[in-house]
Amino acid sequence: MKLAIALLIFNISYGTANETFQAVLSKMYPDCKLEKEILFLTSEQLKKINGLAKASVKSKLANRFKTCSGSYVYVDSHIVRTLNQTVVAEVTSENKVKMFTVSAFLEPKEYKAPKKWLMQLLNKDLPELELNTKIDGLSGATLTAKANVGAAKKILALHKVLAGE
Repeated sequence: MKLAIALLIFNISYGTANETFQAVLSKMYPDCKLEKEILFLTSEQLKKINGLAKASVKSKLANRFKTCSGSYVYVDSHIVRTLNQTVVAEVTSENKVKMFTVSAFLEPKEYKAPKKWLMQLLNKDLPELELNTKIDGLSGATLTAKANVGAAKKILALHKVLAGE
């Protein structure tokens, strides 16, 4: 009984809308067989990504999926405050964010960015992703805003470096 109550409290506090990124990809691209690419980045590529994103990307391993239309989908997992968030983002050949969704958010739900706020990230190129100047802040969830903008910047920087730009 205590376990059931604890699980109920956990689900209410942390939300139940979390999905695996695979489930999100299946919903977003039901008629497309995505081509998964496992990428091993060089130290030089990692240095370029860090410079473009103005972030500290440590992993030399990256995954991306090629869609039927030729765009690429990236998955990024990171810590927001103390818990994990996973985002799925599609990037166009023009190096702009076409789709950005949160597939898993383990922080309390009051810190989760609303879809309307996330829409600010769409159709943006790397220089346009500046929090509190080109992207509005998120009152009461500053760390969430920073994490989402940071994820979008890392993904666009990765895409740009892989495209050889």
